[in-house]
Amino acid sequence: MFGGFQIGPFQSNFQQGSLLIFPGPSVIKFLPASSNNQVPELSDYYASITYLDINGNPYTPLVVAWRLWDDTNKVLLQDWTTIPIPGISNQIDIPAAMNALGNSANLQESRILTFRIAASGGALRYDSGFYNIIGFPDIP
Repeated sequence: MFGGFQIGPFQSNFQQGSLLIFPGPSVIKFLPASSNNQVPELSDYYASITYLDINGNPYTPLVVAWRLWDDTNKVLLQDWTTIPIPGISNQIDIPAAMNALGNSANLQESRILTFRIAASGGALRYDSGFYNIIGFPDIP
């Protein structure tokens, strides 16, 4: 007995299930790494995200979804897509088809990858990362 409560499975499960997480800024990295987050057009690109609370400690969110926005042409490329099993960190594949230039006159276009992160207690956070598609001019 401790403080009038019996320490047992119920007590432990209740305490663990009722912890509130206050999400802080997540760490988003693009792979393969480049100094300016650049990827050649029509190439797969990967994003790794690590979820941190306001104290910098990793945590596992309840639900995570991502979407991809073409910031140059103002077009939604991928609507909210749920990550099936969130962990302390996750990696997603941004397919080559989403890294095609939207306008053939451009040699560079910007993309915004946004994560929607739901933690315990109803806390919701959005984190974004930016990268650029680099086009190759046609050579006759």
